Amino acid sequence: MEWAQRILVFLMLVGSVIYFFYCLWKLELRLVLQGDKEKRADRIGTRIISLIRDVILQRKLFNRPYSLSGTLHALVFWGFLVIGVQTLN
Repeated sequence: MEWAQRILVFLMLVGSVIYFFYCLWKLELRLVLQGDKEKRADRIGTRIISLIRDVILQRKLFNRPYSLSGTLHALVFWGFLVIGVQTLN
């Protein structure tokens, strides 16, 4: 009887995964694929500079409505970066 329960649980798992991806396709991915193609390989230098400035340095979080919470968020983010670099060694 144990093997029948395992097969039933496996089939329920497979069915729920299929249903999840069907809903994902129906709701989200179909809308994304309808959009126009975007040239992301242009302006490489500008994109790299904005990546460093906006993502790594967290520049936008230091502006006015987010000054205190933005600073705290940036400190937590940089702490995770330091921990991530240390775990690579």
